[in-house]
Amino acid sequence: MYEKILLPLDGSTLSESAWPYAQFLARVLQRSVELLHAIDPDIITVRGHPRYVNAEPSLEESLKERQRQYLAHIERLCPDPALVSCTVEVARAEELILARARTEPGTLIVMATHGHSGLKRWLLGSIAEKVLQGATTPLLLIRASEEDGKNEGVSLHTLIVPLDGSSLAERALPYAVELARTLGLELTLMRAFSLPTPIPLADDQAETVQAGQDQMGDEARAYLAEKVEQVRSQGVQEITTVAVEGQAAESILTVAREKPHCWVVMGTHGRSGVRRWVLGSVTERVTRHATTPVLIISNPQRFGEAGGMGMKEEQ
Repeated sequence: MYEKILLPLDGSTLSESAWPYAQFLARVLQRSVELLHAIDPDIITVRGHPRYVNAEPSLEESLKERQRQYLAHIERLCPDPALVSCTVEVARAEELILARARTEPGTLIVMATHGHSGLKRWLLGSIAEKVLQGATTPLLLIRASEEDGKNEGVSLHTLIVPLDGSSLAERALPYAVELARTLGLELTLMRAFSLPTPIPLADDQAETVQAGQDQMGDEARAYLAEKVEQVRSQGVQEITTVAVEGQAAESILTVAREKPHCWVVMGTHGRSGVRRWVLGSVTERVTRHATTPVLIISNPQRFGEAGGMGMKEEQ
């Protein structure tokens, strides 16, 4: 499943909010963590002007050493420093994060989002949004505020996997199953369903719509029951299902709010990561508004290696 955890840090309390989650996963999965810091090349360019070079002939090394010391301080906070490595490079942050993740296909990127607005504050152009667009490995997004960076404990009881009947959504299942089995977690499989409702409704239309909703509800419950059997055969014992009438994103957020200490695990669309849904799909709305961590699975190439539910990858 995951061979390494990659944690980008920029020196802020917000970015450090993801550190407890990286430690938690490293400990329970016995995986290494790479702490990553990128020095913006523009800093070197501007401060590399002769006026600065004369004063600081080794500007790049000076900056690198300062950030190495910062990462070393974070590393010492880990109970098992042997699991931690540190990397400092001069590069655009998003390019470095994606490049490091690509070098080891089993990498899980762990990043914090910004404050009460979730992704809203950086959705249209910041580093995290660019990582979302380009990631081809799983990405765990932690919604954080300045105060959250002081928390050191992570409590995880439930994984929520939204399913819509498509192979795209089901890509998240093997990852969720592996985590649930390894950590002894509850797995909640959910499906939201709804029909477009004409307004105003005539009496006969209302009956037709209600009949359609009832049929969709029955189909959703039957589908979830089938998935429960598949998941149970993979060794997960505690499984619940939720079939709810309503819009998908809003339903997922509601279920997540009702489940304390949960993560949402979702798949993305094809090889483009979130590029195809970043301006309005269910996954984008969930990541924007969720108050719980969201694990985004965006690597169809390695789907068959993630624990296998016997499902074919979409061509």
